[in-house]
Amino acid sequence: MQLLKVYGIVQGVGFRPFIWRIATAHGLKGYVHNKGGYVEIALEGDLKPLNSCISDIRTNLPPQASIDLIEKSKAEDVGFKTFSIIPSEVTTSDIPSGIPPDIRLCESCKQELFTPTDRRYGYSFINCTDCGPRFTIISKVPYDRCNTSMDAFPLCDECVTEYASPSNRRYHAEPLACASCGPVYELTLDGAIVKEEPIRAAARLLDTGKLVAIKGYGGFHIACDATNKEAVDLLRIALDRKYQPFALMVRDLDVLQDVLQVSDKESRHLFSSAAPIVVLRRSRNKLLPASIAPGLETVGVMLPYAPLHHLLFSHVKTSFLVMTSANYPGRSMITELDDAKADLPFIDNFLSHNLRIQNRCDDSVIRNDLFIRRSRGFVPMTIPVPHEHTTLAFGAEINNVVALSKHGKCMLSQHIGDTANWDVLESALDSIDMLMALHGVSRSSLDYILCDMHPRYNTAKVARKWADELSVPCIEVQHHTAHSFGIAGEYGTREALCIAADGMGYGSDGNIWGGEVFYTDMTLEGTRRLGHLEYLKMPGGDLSTKYPLRMLIPLFDDKALERYSHCFSGGMQEIQDIRTAAGSSPLKTSSCGRVLDAVSAILGLSYERTYEGEGAMRLESLALKGSDISLPLEVEGGIAQTGEYLVKLMELLPKYSKADIAKSVHMSLARAFTDIVLEYKDLKLPVGFSGGVAYNELISKKLRTDFKRHGVKFLEHRNIPPGDGGISFGQSCMKPPF
Repeated sequence: MQLLKVYGIVQGVGFRPFIWRIATAHGLKGYVHNKGGYVEIALEGDLKPLNSCISDIRTNLPPQASIDLIEKSKAEDVGFKTFSIIPSEVTTSDIPSGIPPDIRLCESCKQELFTPTDRRYGYSFINCTDCGPRFTIISKVPYDRCNTSMDAFPLCDECVTEYASPSNRRYHAEPLACASCGPVYELTLDGAIVKEEPIRAAARLLDTGKLVAIKGYGGFHIACDATNKEAVDLLRIALDRKYQPFALMVRDLDVLQDVLQVSDKESRHLFSSAAPIVVLRRSRNKLLPASIAPGLETVGVMLPYAPLHHLLFSHVKTSFLVMTSANYPGRSMITELDDAKADLPFIDNFLSHNLRIQNRCDDSVIRNDLFIRRSRGFVPMTIPVPHEHTTLAFGAEINNVVALSKHGKCMLSQHIGDTANWDVLESALDSIDMLMALHGVSRSSLDYILCDMHPRYNTAKVARKWADELSVPCIEVQHHTAHSFGIAGEYGTREALCIAADGMGYGSDGNIWGGEVFYTDMTLEGTRRLGHLEYLKMPGGDLSTKYPLRMLIPLFDDKALERYSHCFSGGMQEIQDIRTAAGSSPLKTSSCGRVLDAVSAILGLSYERTYEGEGAMRLESLALKGSDISLPLEVEGGIAQTGEYLVKLMELLPKYSKADIAKSVHMSLARAFTDIVLEYKDLKLPVGFSGGVAYNELISKKLRTDFKRHGVKFLEHRNIPPGDGGISFGQSCMKPPF
């Protein structure tokens, strides 16, 4: 008998029915079943069909399955009479086995959804082994119905027959359900349950300009007609998102291509099983109001991925719906109807279902092949790390993602949010508990804990507390060092140079960093800072982040600042008071994000930041229309002289268009980083680009082109977010100091 232990994404993807079919086709006897961290297969039969079967296991996998490792061993034959799927067994494993993410509706289920004679016609939770919710419903492994929130819905006789029939597409599909036995939607309107068909009624509300809160796989969205400016404006006011772009859901690709530019690569992301939000450029078609994404040339869109979405579009007149997370900025996604009603007093209409969301999960977002947010459709798939330790990384404070590593695999959590908020911090702790439950890790089995070195981060405080309680090392990793570890770790390189550019991170010298060049060997001891943008004063600390004009006050005299006095409630007197206070303030920053924000303010694009990255994003949108006029940004001793540069920039305002200045600033910053790195070209190391500025299309493209011209290998993130959502992965990649 041949025993196989198969590791990878092999639970919840139709893997056991697949094994049953190919083993039976090869005339083999034995069994297949789930264990805690893997699938075990026993095969009895002649050598040739047995080897052929094992080959088929590797090469003819179900669409959503993937194999990391197959361990083979021999055992005595026991004389099996048939090949069967036997009950799961709860065990632990040193090798983490992937749990599948939530998967978009497959074409077979979609066809049944709209076939009037099919028994699941119009059923909003139709699914099979190739699609449906996975991560959002699971509580523990093995992935069986009893370990999911679907356990609350006993199968009807017809579903039992499908579940037990090897020839059926729903054979051992754990979320299996139908309208007779599964979860259902209901519409609450002004506190009363609507008696008519809820999805059709919700569509009618959307068509009349109403806002509707909709419970999906991973939490609540708020939807409205994206072509209705009044509805969009109402939503902005209600959610206190003055300018933050809204995500859209679009009926289909044909409609989408009429208003947005879609490349082949972007189309593949849109149609992938993950179905993320993809950030696309606007076309000349003005159907969508500018208020969808004020001041930006891009819009984030997704195609329908759940049965509900397809049903909704079959009833609404519009082809464009705002489909944005129902939580306030920085807060956790809402998963319960009562919480939605309490937290969203401006909403009268709630389209909700009665399936418990075990793990909240926001939509993933991709731009230019980079993760802005890695969440639904990708979590909890694993990513390799360069060590075998069992570690827990708490990540950053804002855009938090936590990470658990075990046996060379890193499991990143879903997007969590701003852990400065207590309820979001609790969500982070819940996510840690879930990751540990899914991968058989207890707190006592951790080798060490990692966190950011910022002294006031809530995540760092909890990390240090846990480490003390568990008597394990707590390793504090500087924010931009973690970025450099992340890009090098993703490519598996032992040494690299890294440009880490973002809004801010606490530096080892007590200043705010954000425009750094590092050498890294993946250790804290060997990694060193080679250069950076010049330190500029930050009058008022975080106030300079919210009001970027404050960054200019220490650099310019009153005459230069008079044009901006209307932006200060106290006019020129307030500017003078800020200058005086700045003279005694020790707080300084090398942040590239703060420079971009300052330029955005100089050009009149954004005087107040209302969401993260707003000034830089508006500046980039304008720069995409401009030409480079080659404004020199001097580098002296590895430090780019940004203060002097901003002063010269102000002098050029009357001579050039704002678009040309915006474009030139991007090119100047890219050239400055390149100049710093090329001082170390003799090291013959690859150069990585990480941090939130790595999302910037113009800076990334310029760096990519210039390093290629100099024969330097350029590394860009592909599997983790360049921004703070990738910090926990970077922390996890560090080689421990013991």
